[in-house]
Amino acid sequence: MSGKARQKSASVGEIGAADADDVPALAESVGFMVRIVQLQSFQLFYRRFEETGLSLGALTTLGSILANPGIRHGVLADSLMIKRPNFTKVINRLQRAGYVTREAPKGDKRSTALFVTKKGQRKLKETKAAIIDHHHDLVEVLTPEERVALLALLRKLSRHLQTLIGTPPIST
Repeated sequence: MSGKARQKSASVGEIGAADADDVPALAESVGFMVRIVQLQSFQLFYRRFEETGLSLGALTTLGSILANPGIRHGVLADSLMIKRPNFTKVINRLQRAGYVTREAPKGDKRSTALFVTKKGQRKLKETKAAIIDHHHDLVEVLTPEERVALLALLRKLSRHLQTLIGTPPIST
C-alpha cells in the first residue's frame, strides 16, 4: 500500500451518515433501504434465473397473465407500473418465445387481451421451484410473524403512496 491506509468498505448502515441534525442518514430512509433491498434481491434473482432466459420483468408479466387470463395489455402495464412501450417489448419477447398470445377482445379491436400458452405454463412450472427457493432465501432471516408484518406494512405504504401520486390500485 502507498502511505494511505486502505479504507474499509462501508456497510449500508454507515452510508450517508448525516452531519446535520435535520438530515437523516440514508440508512434511516425507508425509500433508500427499500431500494437497497430491491437491488440486492435483483442481483440474487439474476444469478439464480440466468439460465432460464427470463428477466424479472418477463417472469412477473408471465405470472400476472397466468393469474389474470384475458387481461388487457394496457391494464397490466399500468398495474405493473411499466411504461407501455417498454411493456410492449416484454410482451413481444414473450410472444416470440411462444409463451403468450394476444387476442383482440370481442367488440374492441383497438385493445389486446393476453393469455399464457401451454408452453408458457410449462416454463412457469419449470421455474416454480426456483421461484419458491428465491422467495425463501429473501425472507429466511425473518420469523413468520415478521414476514406478515413486513408485507402488511409494505402494502400500507403502497396504498398511501398510491393516493399521493394518484395511481390506480395495484392488483396482485
